[in-house]
Amino acid sequence: MLVKNRAYFKEVPAIRICLWLCIGIILANYTPVLLTPILALGTILFMGVILLKIRYKNLIINTLLITLGIVLFILQKPSSHRYYVDENNSNNFYFVGTIDSEPKVGKSTRAKVKILAKRDSNLHWQPKSGNIIAYFKQDSLAPELKIGQTVLMHGALSRIQKNQNPLAFDFQRYMNYQSIEYQIFVRSDAWSIIKEPENNLKNFTANLRQYCIQTIKKYIKNEDNRAIASAMLLGYRNNLSEEIYTAYTDTGAVHVLAVSGLHVGIVNIILLYCLFFLPQRRTWSNAIRAIFTIAGIWLFALLTGAAPAVLRASVMFSLFTLGSIFYPRMNAYNILGSSAIILLLYNPFLLFQGSFQFSYLALFSILYFQPKISKWYMPRYWLDKQIWGLLTVAIAAQVLVFPVTIYYFHKFAASFWISGIAAISLAFLIIALGMVVLILSPISETFTTWAAWLLERVLDLFIGIIKCIQKLPYSSLNDLWLSESQMYILYLGLASMMCWITFKSRRWIFPILCTTIIFLGISLSRNVNTNRQKFIIVYDVQRELIVDFIQGHSAYEYTSNDENQKLLKFARANFRLSKKISEITPLDSIHHSNQVYKNNGVISFSEQTIAIADKNHHEWRYLNNIDYLIIGSIYTDSFLRLIEDKNIGQIIISNKMYPKWSKNLRQLLDEAEIPYLFTGDQAVIINLNA
Repeated sequence: MLVKNRAYFKEVPAIRICLWLCIGIILANYTPVLLTPILALGTILFMGVILLKIRYKNLIINTLLITLGIVLFILQKPSSHRYYVDENNSNNFYFVGTIDSEPKVGKSTRAKVKILAKRDSNLHWQPKSGNIIAYFKQDSLAPELKIGQTVLMHGALSRIQKNQNPLAFDFQRYMNYQSIEYQIFVRSDAWSIIKEPENNLKNFTANLRQYCIQTIKKYIKNEDNRAIASAMLLGYRNNLSEEIYTAYTDTGAVHVLAVSGLHVGIVNIILLYCLFFLPQRRTWSNAIRAIFTIAGIWLFALLTGAAPAVLRASVMFSLFTLGSIFYPRMNAYNILGSSAIILLLYNPFLLFQGSFQFSYLALFSILYFQPKISKWYMPRYWLDKQIWGLLTVAIAAQVLVFPVTIYYFHKFAASFWISGIAAISLAFLIIALGMVVLILSPISETFTTWAAWLLERVLDLFIGIIKCIQKLPYSSLNDLWLSESQMYILYLGLASMMCWITFKSRRWIFPILCTTIIFLGISLSRNVNTNRQKFIIVYDVQRELIVDFIQGHSAYEYTSNDENQKLLKFARANFRLSKKISEITPLDSIHHSNQVYKNNGVISFSEQTIAIADKNHHEWRYLNNIDYLIIGSIYTDSFLRLIEDKNIGQIIISNKMYPKWSKNLRQLLDEAEIPYLFTGDQAVIINLNA
């Protein structure tokens, strides 16, 4: 059996190389301290195999691949670049940089800027390198920014802060994976365009993309149809409404709104149809077909913003096209693995991006499971074959994708098998008609109008089907929670199951049972802990005081301002979900409860007295014994005098206070040697069972 396993893995060398490379990148991300010994070990083993020709060459090669992954990660880290920030000087500086991503318009215009130079305190310009995120204050000029423009900016760089709320989305980590550590907020009068885009491929495709977006806007009248067409054809998702995006997420069809392998595959098929007149099995015709399709695929990739999923699909289809000419029997797994290796060599941080993970997991799952699932039923008629083929692809893709889907989105679209058939079928029509509209727009107004009308009808049908599926009972299973450790255990179990299916060895049943028992044990432990949990959490939300009093599966919330529900959800939704909170009650709506009692700014919870010190709540001044004093926004001058005769167990300073006041208060407490907790450092969690 061991020989059979080795023979099988020898058939997919690209997968093996990719696996060890990924292990190195992951090691560098989570345990960078291992860099020096691993590099040393890799060098020693390399010299050994060259000079002494020792055995265990596979071990040596695998070690070198891990070392390569670590080195790639370290070299791409922002801290390894020649940076442009003086951490000890907070003064404003002048920067010159190039707009390096498509600006996104919201409350401000956000864009990635590639720094070219910085003016120092001596008024000397110095060449610098690195990437930052710039927020341009919204005015009449900011929306006119475009890729390739060189801008002069004046402002202070600040490090992107980590989200201090537990389990909330970490924007700092997300930007670090894009080699960005700093941001700048630019006033309307503090920037100017000093150079228009140069004539290069990137700027050409950016201008072409804007032209295509304007063309769709001109011919597609319905706003939702226009947003979906722009997303599917050009990867432009800025105009998608929350309602439409939620409908596609709930039904499992959201992947068609993000340009990915499906779209690249459809474009590839359309390009091949355009060359139907070329003879088959001729070297020269195959070469023309390969050049034409590869060029078309990469133009489409650049036109859609070159997202990880598009890059993966473009590399894969390019390799597949070349392989079909030179290596007709090339293994599909090797093509998939080779495309991943190429992308990771280019940018190892892609491994930690959700779109990259979804893309490769989905395709690997389809390659492995679809042939096996398709054997469950053998259709006899053409229509049955088409529907069954689409259904098996949809089911196969979900096998390896569902753990990361639950981990990232906390939901699972149970109706994916219905929406998948509609999405894949109509996506071909939408992309084909969209390409006709874009190609005909400069040629014939009449034909373009007719094609656009037909495209709108297909989009109407698509949206209508998705909304109908969304209304089905149990279409989407929401509020699911999967911890990171549970996700890894699930994948270990799935990998063991795949080995069991492939090698048909009973020894793989043991790891399957072990991972199942561990997974169920973690779930049971979580249920037991949440049944008896009792704690207070003060969230880190700027200009707001947000507190949850949690007992069992119930949460009693105190909110100084509940108008911005999106911000509040961002801060606390994941933590509540992880604690299995099923009942949420605002404290102001409670008239009588055995668990909690509120009287203006004084709260009694689990035999603890919690006082709110805020502009609207002064009751704490009249209490002598306070277990927890939570400070919202107060005048700091007389604070020490007010608390000198009080017995206060713990002082908690929220981020509601103005930064200057908060800093002054913390300095006063530090000088008086009075301990306190500050939510700006980390959200405060008080476990009352401890």
